[in-house]
Amino acid sequence: MKLYRAFVAAVIGIGFVVSLAGTVPWHTKDASRSYVLLALAVATSALKLQAPQVVGKMTANFVFVLLGILELSLSETLLLGCAAKAAQLLIPRRSAKLPVTPLFHVATAAIAVTLSYRTHHATSLEGSGGDRGPLPLLLAATVLYAMNTFPVTAVVALLQKQNLAVVWRECNFRLFPHYLGGCWLGCFIIRRPRSDRPRR
Repeated sequence: MKLYRAFVAAVIGIGFVVSLAGTVPWHTKDASRSYVLLALAVATSALKLQAPQVVGKMTANFVFVLLGILELSLSETLLLGCAAKAAQLLIPRRSAKLPVTPLFHVATAAIAVTLSYRTHHATSLEGSGGDRGPLPLLLAATVLYAMNTFPVTAVVALLQKQNLAVVWRECNFRLFPHYLGGCWLGCFIIRRPRSDRPRR
């Protein structure tokens, strides 16, 4: 139980630090698009997707987080991801909840968004002419998936005193194709229209 409490406290602490670092000073890249994606992400928090053998239920808001990673600043994407997670927690659920504070889940979202954003915008992944292609977004989706599922799986493993790798594989492995689908959808929505826009 001490290890469980220490892990939860560590995640909350790291989440607070990365949230502060990513939002102070606040940077706005596209305010109007930020508001639209934020509203859509919060709205889709109510749309729960049933995935077999998954801890809890997933929502489609991770797609809008990926769109935020593509189009918005880190500050805007952090707000989007954390607000969507908070809205998801406010919606009543029939299934049993994990005995952890909501701050843990919001902190997990902040960590996942920050690492995914940094992965996608890493200069080492930039191609010739500044074109990134689909690989950075694919890596960002993978990081987002891993960091959204690992902390919750770790809590379950610690509480039930089970092997972490086994619990993760049995409970969350089937979510990965959904994140890959979100990655493809993000490329389709953002990249393709952009190529059709007239250059100024």
